[in-house]
Amino acid sequence: MARPVRNYCEYFPHDRDMRNHKKIKSIRQKFGIKGYGIWCMLLEVLTGSDGNVFEDNDFELELLSGDFDVSVTEIRDVLNYCYRMELLFNIDGFVNSNSLDERLKTVYEKRKRAKNLSEKQKRKNGKFYSNDDCIGVSVTETTDETDISVEIMPQSKVNKSKVNKTKAKVINFPFEAFWDLYDKKVGERNKLEKKWESLTDDERQKAMQHIPSYKLAQPDKKFRKDPSTYLNNKSFNDEIIFNSNMIDAPPQPPKIEEPKNQPPREYWQIHYGHLAKTKEEFMQLVADGLIEE
Repeated sequence: MARPVRNYCEYFPHDRDMRNHKKIKSIRQKFGIKGYGIWCMLLEVLTGSDGNVFEDNDFELELLSGDFDVSVTEIRDVLNYCYRMELLFNIDGFVNSNSLDERLKTVYEKRKRAKNLSEKQKRKNGKFYSNDDCIGVSVTETTDETDISVEIMPQSKVNKSKVNKTKAKVINFPFEAFWDLYDKKVGERNKLEKKWESLTDDERQKAMQHIPSYKLAQPDKKFRKDPSTYLNNKSFNDEIIFNSNMIDAPPQPPKIEEPKNQPPREYWQIHYGHLAKTKEEFMQLVADGLIEE
């Protein structure tokens, strides 16, 4: 005997912030928390009804009233308001929700693909067998991205198998290069390796360029940051401050100090010092008419 076709669903997606949708907030504003409860229960009824619709008539509302534990009038008021807000639609006397239908569409599509697959398979003693090599399988509906779940029976032999291979992540600097260069091998290596691989290529490159200078500024590894602290805090972005007493520190530019106890410079030194070294030379240039005093 064929299994009856299911035209309903066991659940519907309920967004965590559905209450904050502008139309739902209007329901809450007008009818309070009871109106919001009626709205949610109407969605539940639609999800579990054949074809995801129910009939809008007095008898059906009486049944819903007993189910929801509210009056028929309250259900009718919320229902009419949902029609006006276009949250629900009354088509030929049947209530439906376009947004709910759209969300449930993927469930029905997966269910249809599973049915089509099962119809293409051979059956023997109540078990499905593939058409190629008669491998026993069990077909079930799933809700994730995988459309069909195929379970190989224990007694079956598999000649061909599909293996999902995940491509290894290619990074510019392997963890081993960092581990050896940093030269302070403490902490849980597995966690450190995952943290290293979570960095961007630019961050790894910056770290590899930063570490030699950091080691030079902190040559004693016991005072150097642990690798976990260095990576978690992204210390490769920090400025390196060298101790002025360190022999290996980069040479600092000499400080230029102004000469002390020097007499103030004269007018001719300031303006014509590049032409005359002494005041006598300056006066001669003036006498020769080469400079106007």
